[in-house]
Amino acid sequence: MKILRLRIWRFRKAISGRIVEDRRQRLIKFLLLSSLLLLAGCSQLAYNVNLYQDGKVLGKGKVEVCGAIGLGRLFDTSISTYTYCKNLRCTTTKKEETDQSTMFLVNGLLRYGLSRKIDVGGDAFLSHCGEGARIYVKFGLTDSLSKWGVALMPVAGYGCGTDYTSEGTVIWDWEQGYEKKKMSSSAWAIELAIPISYHSSPDFAIQFGPRIYNYYYTFSYNLSVSEVAQPVQRSRQSKHSYFSPGISVGLQFMRLRSEVTFVLVEKKVLPFIGIGFKFW
Repeated sequence: MKILRLRIWRFRKAISGRIVEDRRQRLIKFLLLSSLLLLAGCSQLAYNVNLYQDGKVLGKGKVEVCGAIGLGRLFDTSISTYTYCKNLRCTTTKKEETDQSTMFLVNGLLRYGLSRKIDVGGDAFLSHCGEGARIYVKFGLTDSLSKWGVALMPVAGYGCGTDYTSEGTVIWDWEQGYEKKKMSSSAWAIELAIPISYHSSPDFAIQFGPRIYNYYYTFSYNLSVSEVAQPVQRSRQSKHSYFSPGISVGLQFMRLRSEVTFVLVEKKVLPFIGIGFKFW
């Protein structure tokens, strides 16, 4: 009788152990099958939009220096790591997304009168997510004595975004791997502005005019993955072109410059507000 009881007890224990182990296996499979978005990171780049220009040129030999604060165009690119597991075998894919909005920045502007009808100049801008610079030529199309001013301004610029590094652990078929991503972004820009202004007095002017922006944006990342202690290096670079029309309006009062530029960005109209001060 004691032997029979002992055998029954051992049988129940074995069955119970198998049930517990089976539940553990199911739980592990469920967690693996539902494991998504293990790692994510982004690189940001802010680019200046406003020019703070009226339709007049300075005149030969004259210099203008200004400083400004305002909103710039933000390129926010993120890359996410997705893991999908089936039959305890895992595969990893990458998803890249770029969002565009506004970002606060500061910039300084310099302009020089090359001739009676031509100015040359540029600006440099800085934000917590990158920096950049632009150069331009300004052709005056109206007489300097007229209350109206119209100019043509081709602009070229470059912006450099922040570098972002993401590190973490990924699952590779029951083993743990190590992943490290380094992301960066940059942009070249070709712009065309036609500033138009009306000067009711030497100290006051209303300015407006159309703008065209064409951005050549590049996003790249270097990926280092350790698959069961075997390092694998991957890199990728994606390039995008963004064409955006816009219009600007602003006021000049003595040494103050204010400007709002409305730009069409992916079927949305974004306002870029800024205010500047003329030092000399």
